[in-house]
Amino acid sequence: QVNGYMDTYYAAYSDTSNANGFQKFPTISPRNRQVGLNMIQLSAKYTSSIFRSTMTLFGGDCPNAAWSTDYRFIQEANLGFNVHRKWWLDMGFFRTHIGLESIQPRENMTMSLSSTTYFEPYFLSGAKLTWQHSERLTLQLNAFNSFNQFVETNKNKALGFSLNFTPRKNLNISYSNLICDESPIGSPMKRTRFYQNFCLIH
Repeated sequence: QVNGYMDTYYAAYSDTSNANGFQKFPTISPRNRQVGLNMIQLSAKYTSSIFRSTMTLFGGDCPNAAWSTDYRFIQEANLGFNVHRKWWLDMGFFRTHIGLESIQPRENMTMSLSSTTYFEPYFLSGAKLTWQHSERLTLQLNAFNSFNQFVETNKNKALGFSLNFTPRKNLNISYSNLICDESPIGSPMKRTRFYQNFCLIH
């Protein structure tokens, strides 16, 4: 499966712009008083009973404003293998599975981001072990290089757990957490983050 996506905009803000011409807290439609290209992307996805893969390349103002500086053109690039029946192991670069908002404008109803989203990771690199019991229940163990980075910042990993449950057609419950220490190498002070995210959709 191959698909493409493009999003363009004109935006005007009352606050001042930075040196890049971006408004404060830039992510979606960041250019002030300009026509801009939020995103242009090309995605390829393959799925079989034993193997799956996703690759998405993108460019535009959104990745320039808020994406990894190490791999700015890669939104996701991962491989997955069915290790046993309902168990999948996926490795590579991922879009975040945490929260309700995304860097893709089409996935945000207001074409903006809430302040809480700035505390969530946008992108992650590492491995996911997923148990998909049914279409209603999925559990996942995660090990990532770091919190909101593709490249490791120190020798520590970010570890987490996710649950997605749909008890009925119009109700979805999800919970995710990540624990990590992003302290710089050699820092005398350790800074442990234990992030938790709970979402209820009706």
